[in-house]
Amino acid sequence: MAIRQIVTVTERKVQIAYLIKDAGAEAKREKISYGRRPITDREWEDAKFLAQFPNEMLQTFLLTKQILGLPVKIVNFQEKNPQNQEEMNMPDRFFTVTRCDRCGAELKARQMSRFNTDVLCLRCIEEEKRHPDYEKAAAAELAAVRRGEKDFPGIGWPGKDGRIK
Repeated sequence: MAIRQIVTVTERKVQIAYLIKDAGAEAKREKISYGRRPITDREWEDAKFLAQFPNEMLQTFLLTKQILGLPVKIVNFQEKNPQNQEEMNMPDRFFTVTRCDRCGAELKARQMSRFNTDVLCLRCIEEEKRHPDYEKAAAAELAAVRRGEKDFPGIGWPGKDGRIK
């Protein structure tokens, strides 16, 4: 699999991607400006790549960067490995689920639980943040990310009134 580029997500690139999306097929670098400084070649290429993603995913990239305090990088592959083709075409559950895993409410905005892989509505996220073991769950997740674990399942949801042992 050949890597075409590695895109580091920044707020500026995401904002340029939104402008490219708004311009549609007529998006020309000369016609789009963002901020005082000119758009660099790298920013333009990265923003064109990011413009392919749904807006919700772009917001998730930025939130992830803000929450973890780590750079978010996306690898753009030129060709797909046939062995991983099915996996690469499979949409991520986080973006396809329509109801909160905890309360069943319709998802207008979403975030993944720090305790496990549940997709939660904002009300359940606020409730989860008040849980006495929330800091433990957040610390465990951050440690896993720093170790390079991409599919960390979490420490487990102990229930609203339960505790982590």
